[in-house]
Amino acid sequence: MRRRKSKNHQVLSNLTIWFWALILVLVAVGSVWGMLYFFGNDPKGSTRLEAIRIASTVVVGTGGAAALLLTARRQRFSELDGTERRITELQTKAAEQLGHEKAAVRLAGLHSLERLANDHPSHRQTIVDIICAYLRMPFTPPPDRLPARPIAGNLRNRREPAWQRRSFETSVSNSLIEERFQEQQVRQTAQRILQAHLTPNRRWKKSWPRNPYFWKDIRLDLSGATLENLDLARCEITSGLFNGCHFIGRRTCFSFACVRGGMLFRGAKFSANKTNFSFVRFHGAVTAFDHASFDGTTDFRYAWIASAAFRNTSFAVEPELEGARFGVKEREHALAPPLVVRARAEGGYELTEKCYGQLWDFFEEP
Repeated sequence: MRRRKSKNHQVLSNLTIWFWALILVLVAVGSVWGMLYFFGNDPKGSTRLEAIRIASTVVVGTGGAAALLLTARRQRFSELDGTERRITELQTKAAEQLGHEKAAVRLAGLHSLERLANDHPSHRQTIVDIICAYLRMPFTPPPDRLPARPIAGNLRNRREPAWQRRSFETSVSNSLIEERFQEQQVRQTAQRILQAHLTPNRRWKKSWPRNPYFWKDIRLDLSGATLENLDLARCEITSGLFNGCHFIGRRTCFSFACVRGGMLFRGAKFSANKTNFSFVRFHGAVTAFDHASFDGTTDFRYAWIASAAFRNTSFAVEPELEGARFGVKEREHALAPPLVVRARAEGGYELTEKCYGQLWDFFEEP
């Protein structure tokens, strides 16, 4: 089912008000003239007086209806203004929660923004911008494991050996590590919110049920962000800015993603163990990987990119390019030699030519 588009309620202009006032005057004059013309021929004048009374009633009724309409419209604008003001207040409060020192409060702020976006589609892009701005904040990943906490006890006179005593610096560093773990959970929640609402279908087939909470026509700006285990598989967005991003973790996934505009990864560093761009559809005028580096395995199998740029892009491991199509029309059946992967003199690999892979019927026009 298609969602109804929200109507833009505009304020009446002076020209519109004067136009309807003129219409009202013409209706009044026409009513009086019509009553006098058809019912004003009585020589005694009683019928004429009654006609004038009826015409006056029509004029007054028309004016009352116009006043009632303006009052209802004014009330409608007051309600809309109050609703917008309330949304702005809730949005501001949720944004302030994202800056709180406690992770639980930041999580509450994220879920408040998610609820606002679901209830008010016109504010979705603004809320996504707030979430992206939070992810762009500086972040230092925690270590792989949380440090062990000291065993609590009620023995006041317990004496520990010197090598077991915890110094003040050690306790401070452990508290900082715990804060990093908490911040990691908050950022993972923010990424999951984006992934959940940018996926149009719950499965890869279009025949499967459509996501009722899909956010359409969203632009992502995550330039310079540190993103751990980012998963945008099967997502559909308008455009994406990932310039200077640092992708870390076990896996970075864009597989089956569909992007209508440009995707920029200039200067991005893909440090995840595996980066997956398989079966992507990037329709934009440019998809730039200039000066990007891929430290782990990279999968471009059966990817379709309308215009790809790999200037000074380095790969630590030879990328998988089976069936990839770069820089060709989606319905073009001509085949050309595959993309050339050349070993670099200083180590690693680089791409040297465009790729024209085989045509696959999996992709369909939207």
